[in-house]
Amino acid sequence: MKIILLAAGMGTRLKDRTKVIPKAIVDVHGKSLIRYQLEMALRNGFEEIIVVGGFFHEKLEEEVRTHCPQARLLYNPLYKISNIHTLNRAREFLNGPFIVCNVDHIYPYVILDMLRRSPGSVVGLCDFDRPLGPDDMKVFLSRTGGIEEISKKLPLFDGGYCGMTKVDEQGLASYLALLDRLAAPQADGPVVENILGELAREKQYPLICDISGLRWLEVDDEVDYQNAERILRMVPRFLEQRKR
Repeated sequence: MKIILLAAGMGTRLKDRTKVIPKAIVDVHGKSLIRYQLEMALRNGFEEIIVVGGFFHEKLEEEVRTHCPQARLLYNPLYKISNIHTLNRAREFLNGPFIVCNVDHIYPYVILDMLRRSPGSVVGLCDFDRPLGPDDMKVFLSRTGGIEEISKKLPLFDGGYCGMTKVDEQGLASYLALLDRLAAPQADGPVVENILGELAREKQYPLICDISGLRWLEVDDEVDYQNAERILRMVPRFLEQRKR
């Protein structure tokens, strides 16, 4: 199984921290965001790691080559438009099972293995034990427990999406067909998570991997950044968490 790390973003909400570097190499408690992701993939035995960059790509390349020289590094020239074009840049390599992951999250190592082992052809990483704000990606579940709707703007929701999706052999054709449609050259609005919503509209409800009880971090703005620094300082074994 491959892992695709979406690392093309500009990180404008981090303001001065990303004036001359991409979001992916912002340092949080001594490590760049992309390094946390690379170490998680390596800890879980992933041999095929694909990193798709964009903004200040040459600086991302230097960081990746330093910490994971075996990773395949791709450049998305459409990084200003939408992250669906970032995933689409890796389209030719999506010929088997894969996990796609947003780079601005810091996860305990075990989460990646939990998602990989979760049953289902398309599985979204979700939790149901944290308060969600206006900018959080929310999910509303179907009667069978799959994702029926996913959006930041849902008025009613059951929980939150946590930035990772698994696609196995059985889900590959449907997922890629929607990627091809949503990443058409004229498309400037859709994001990667919209693929899950479109699958649900076709009654192919993506399943969930519930990580409630495990803490993870998002680094999207300065408040997030300071929170992540504080938690990683206070909880030295944060990355070694296990679900009870």
